[in-house]
Amino acid sequence: MKIQEERVLLLMEENGITQRKMAQDLAISPTTLNGYLHGKYLHVPDDVIREIADYLQVSVNYITDRSALLQIGNGIHNKEEAVVFDNYRHLRPSDKKIAADLISQLLKNNPDNSTRS
Repeated sequence: MKIQEERVLLLMEENGITQRKMAQDLAISPTTLNGYLHGKYLHVPDDVIREIADYLQVSVNYITDRSALLQIGNGIHNKEEAVVFDNYRHLRPSDKKIAADLISQLLKNNPDNSTRS
């Protein structure tokens, strides 16, 4: 699961917490914590996410946006797909329809695109 960087960094700033301090308190190397926060890892261990959420006194759902991930199940397989999905979520409803229609048209026009990876 991925951490919502902006939310965690804002909470840290609001509470006067540095990455170094948080890493020290959670017994994580500062470099590893930085990687978790800035999306350098495709997956952050669930126990680490829980520890970060507890440390910041928020829910796991808040710092991971897990509710959106639960809706799509196992459909995201790599970082590129995660970026596409995240960008899609931020579109206006009318633009989501355009994006969905475009993807359908691409799949229809090129049989090679319909191969699932």
